[in-house]
Amino acid sequence: MKPIRWLAIPIICAAILAGCETVPVAPTALPPVSADTAEKAERDGEYLLAAREYTRLAETAASPRKQDYELRAVSTLLKAGQLREARSQIEPINVTPLDATFNARKRILQARILITEGAHEQAIRQLDEAGRLRNLSPALLSEINSVRAQSELALDNPIGAVRNLIGREQYIVGKEAVTENQQQMWKILVSLPRARLATELNIARDPVLSGWVELALIAVENAGQPLRMNAAVEHWKKAHPNHPAGEAVLGALISQAPGMIGRIDRIALLLPLSSGYAAAAQAVRDGFLAMDAANTDPDKPKIKIYDTGPDPLKSHDFYEQAVNDGAQFIVGPLGREAAETIMRLASFRVPTLMLSHTDDEPGSTSKYLFQFGLPPEQEARQVAERAWLDGHRQAAVLYPKTPWGERMMTAWSSHWQRLGGVVVASQSYSEEDVDFSEPIKNLLNITQSEARKELIE
Repeated sequence: MKPIRWLAIPIICAAILAGCETVPVAPTALPPVSADTAEKAERDGEYLLAAREYTRLAETAASPRKQDYELRAVSTLLKAGQLREARSQIEPINVTPLDATFNARKRILQARILITEGAHEQAIRQLDEAGRLRNLSPALLSEINSVRAQSELALDNPIGAVRNLIGREQYIVGKEAVTENQQQMWKILVSLPRARLATELNIARDPVLSGWVELALIAVENAGQPLRMNAAVEHWKKAHPNHPAGEAVLGALISQAPGMIGRIDRIALLLPLSSGYAAAAQAVRDGFLAMDAANTDPDKPKIKIYDTGPDPLKSHDFYEQAVNDGAQFIVGPLGREAAETIMRLASFRVPTLMLSHTDDEPGSTSKYLFQFGLPPEQEARQVAERAWLDGHRQAAVLYPKTPWGERMMTAWSSHWQRLGGVVVASQSYSEEDVDFSEPIKNLLNITQSEARKELIE
């Protein structure tokens, strides 16, 4: 498959057709507005659609329901990754005459925006102001601690982040929520160097924090040694009988499940550096190496890069080579065909993060397999949302004539129309083509115009 991304085409065509006055297409009428529609869209992950509906609801609602819908619209815009729109909509929301809950919600959203912009200290100040408000619900106090932990982590204060997550636990209910919170803490702690953990253990005064730090130190010092690990964990349990650490962490630590194996010393990076995907592969490689260069930890993992070449079917050979070379974590391959080859042929013995999405669920293949990438339908929806936010309302779609291309075109067109956009034309092309002038002319009806011109002449 050629490394040509069709998804940029609808945006280009939308820009062309939005300014074309000769396209006689009426805009799609929006359905009646309702809170149920907005909430369902949010539950289904259609965040831009939810934001649009919440905004429509706010236009006719009275206070305080109006501000509630406005804050929900900003929240869903952030979930959709639309930072610019979220920032422009949150500032005018007037929460002054309302109770503290609305003030806290606005400050938390402002903090989330600041975090996305990299202004973490300003975000913490907003959260501190929110935390000083009285009569807040446990859900809001939990969110304040969670968002503050993100900022502390970004400011290279991992122990501060853990403290916030420890504080958050008193406000959350339900076994699953507590487990998720503890796993967040655990990932932070086991990523720290042994020397840092030892120092933090010596200065920690909070028994809950010191217990977590001591457990992380046990994980780091006994990684890869099951007998010693089990004995150390049992000793820790006796020393901390009332510690809140749950079995999800302790059990996984003893079983050496993926994500609980302590520190990683060797990482393999599988990239098609000498292929049609070279530009994308080089960008991933450069990002990894830049982060590695910025990491001054002497115990940081060593990264070994494997060029998987132009043939995706050989990605399995490079994967097995990386495992045999002692890799403890593998990142790659990059490219759908290479990822599908790995899914089909590899025996997963180490945690593996694929850089492409496949139709199969990774967990159904191996507990060691993860994938980083959007499903094609979600990717198509994001393109539709970006075009809509940029002000386009009419679009034409140029897509490859393959099952994959038709699947993407259907997903894009469906979501575009749900947002209120119009698909004025669509045209397929062969993946073997190198000259796209004919399908583009057909898409824009240029061929018919040329024929009419010849008849007139």
